[in-house]
Amino acid sequence: MKILNFIESIRKYSPTQEVLMSRGYSESFSKNIIDKQFNLQEVNNRKEVSSFLQDFLQNYEVESFEINKISFSDILEEEINDYTTIAGIEGGYLVIKENDPAIYILFSDDEDNVELFCSNEDEFFELLIVFAEFSSKVFKGEINPFDEEVKSSYLEKCNKINPLTDYDMFL
Repeated sequence: MKILNFIESIRKYSPTQEVLMSRGYSESFSKNIIDKQFNLQEVNNRKEVSSFLQDFLQNYEVESFEINKISFSDILEEEINDYTTIAGIEGGYLVIKENDPAIYILFSDDEDNVELFCSNEDEFFELLIVFAEFSSKVFKGEINPFDEEVKSSYLEKCNKINPLTDYDMFL
């Protein structure tokens, strides 16, 4: 049930194709934005899984899914040191470690440099929803992503979820 709530939360932020086209995006590019960032589809052959994160990764078409600066394409489940990749980010990956509920940032230029992204999968999905809201409002022209006050308000939302990480690189 958690995954359905997450999908519904993401979809509610989806800009319409008309809004995107009125902002200057082509028809095909606006459709691509909606499909890749706000329209998560279930796979045909569901697998029984033990966690919210595994349900998301195994039972939904995440290969073409991205939220703001987090991409789930082509890097799923690569092993790097003792970590398994779950998403790509600019300059690295989001990774998990067996028997550890936290999700980490692993930087590709220094694979020994690992930082906490969030403490658990619930925080992970809450953060993705904040990033989806931010992305949606940027696409709709409701906010300027370079406005420090706007960015600060979204960083504050992220820090309420997990105060131990600086999320500036994700906005």
